[in-house]
Order: sequence, then structure tokens, then C-alpha cells
Amino acid sequence: MKLWFKEYNFIYWLGKTLVRLAFILLSRTEIRNERNVPREGGVLLVANHISHLDPPMVGTTCSRKVYFLAKKELFKGFIVGWFMRNSGQIAVHRGKGNAAVEAAVDILNKGRCICIFPEGTRSRTGEMQQARTGIIVIASQVNVPIVPILVEGTFEMFPPKAKFPKLFGKVRLTYGEPFYLTDEQKDTSSKGKMRETAEMIMGKIKALKDKG
Repeated sequence: MKLWFKEYNFIYWLGKTLVRLAFILLSRTEIRNERNVPREGGVLLVANHISHLDPPMVGTTCSRKVYFLAKKELFKGFIVGWFMRNSGQIAVHRGKGNAAVEAAVDILNKGRCICIFPEGTRSRTGEMQQARTGIIVIASQVNVPIVPILVEGTFEMFPPKAKFPKLFGKVRLTYGEPFYLTDEQKDTSSKGKMRETAEMIMGKIKALKDKG
């Protein structure tokens, strides 16, 4: 039995199936090169962040079980909160970022798959933002492949001030080829170097647009 299948529990499988079905019925989704995600071992997915739809879109299009760092408020909701708590997602408490980093590193070291949005927050314009250095704090502590993902169309389908997503919007996710950080790129002694490496990662995401 493959590791990616062992990662699933019933709650995650059910949630993923229902959300994926909703996307199939209510949007026009195109998935490119998901095969670039290794089927076993720790994997760090990195994607641009333009809408609330991005996490479920990545989670339902990837064959692996995907863990996310999410603000603690999402864990309080009746339906969403119940799913987050029971599917192993990671709550980020304001002022306690170290605990979230440790949890993310632990997940990767256990051979699982996690998705991080290097920008740290959703874009309010639909354009890519500058990457934050938090992604390097995590990536510097592990030796796993990093898979860039370009998300397109979710901003138009569910813009920041909208209460509900638009139906039948066109969404595309492009998975890039995995890469590793060098020892030099894992150097966290300089904020400048960390920003440079974080922007290199964002560059990998942006480059997928040119290939589209």
C-alpha cells in the first residue's frame, strides 16, 4: 500500500471528496502536471495565495494528503472548524509562530506533505506579493523536495470582498518540477539572504505562468 493512501483518514477523504465534487460541478478546473508531486516522502508545496479557495483547491487536486498552516480562528467554525480539527491541520496562534514552524517541520520529517503560501497572506489585488522569510525558516530545517504551484482564476471566482464564490469560474493549477534548496540557500544567518531565497521560490511559481 502506498504511503500517500495510508495518510488518509475517513474525515479527510470524505471532506476532500465532497469539496472536489463541488469544484467539478460548480467550476471549470484545469490541473496541470500534478504528477510532479512525489508520491512518497516529505514534500513542501509552495503556492501563490489570491483567494480563500486556494487551500481547498490545492488540497483536492493533489493526490497526497495536504497539511496547511491556518489561523486559529478557522478552527472555531462549526463545519470548517470541525474538519480542520479532525484532519490534522495546524493552527497558527498569533505570537506563537515558533510552534507552527516546529509542527510543520515535524510533519515534513515524518514523510508527509504540507503546503505553505510564501506570501504569508492573501493578495488583495490578485497580483503576486513579495515572499516573506518564514518559508525559509521551515525549508532550512528539512531536506525535502519543494514543488511550486501556480494558482490562477480563484481571485476572479472568489475576490476578497465577495460573500460567495461565483459559479462556473475557470480555475487552473499548474504544478512545477520539484527542486531542493542548497546549503547556501538554507543559510538563515542573514535576513538579506533569506529574502533572496524566498524571492527565488516565488520566482519558481511565477515562471509557471510563462510556461502556460
